[in-house]
Amino acid sequence: MLPAFRHPPEDFLPSGCSAAPWWKMTNVSLHTAVKDNYAKAWKCAEKIAQHLNKSYQRELTTEEIMFLAIHIERVRKEGR
Repeated sequence: MLPAFRHPPEDFLPSGCSAAPWWKMTNVSLHTAVKDNYAKAWKCAEKIAQHLNKSYQRELTTEEIMFLAIHIERVRKEGR
């Protein structure tokens, strides 16, 4: 049996996601919201993507960079 799906807490979502539920947003608008609201985390995720490309010839998708940025931001917030 699969575990129940859990939505992220409201205070964790980028502010650009408040106009519509996050699961109904287009990928482009969600990427933009994450990139705009988590700029430092996004830059860090891009650096990780560059490292993976250079070291392992593995190019990350925008979705993968966004995923990294969201989790990097979570770690940044927990560190406060």
